[in-house]
Amino acid sequence: MIALDIPPDEVHAIYREYLELNGMYDVLQIYDQIRYSSKYSLPSFLRLHGIVNDLGMGEQQIINVLDLANHNQLEYLQDKVEYLRTENNLELKKTECTNHVVCQILSFKLIEALVVSLHYLQYQIPRL
Repeated sequence: MIALDIPPDEVHAIYREYLELNGMYDVLQIYDQIRYSSKYSLPSFLRLHGIVNDLGMGEQQIINVLDLANHNQLEYLQDKVEYLRTENNLELKKTECTNHVVCQILSFKLIEALVVSLHYLQYQIPRL
């Protein structure tokens, strides 16, 4: 550790200049916006970044989601997804019921054919 006789404000200014010289001006801008915001904090920003990163979202996807949120469309889309899931489940149940009915009809046809065959055999056996 090197002790310098420099006031904290000057150290801060030198550090900002160092970061700017190393191409980190955008990071400083974001940090300043978050630091002086009453709505956001750096930990919440980093958490959001982690979520977006984990989801593999690109810039346009993030813009689209924020646009939807800005126009109060997220709740509508969540409701629509739930509706479509329900519709999909109903469609699946409908298909299962249709298959069950078809199986019942085929079973009935098979039984009917067996009865006809038994009647035919019943009349054929005495003649033999």
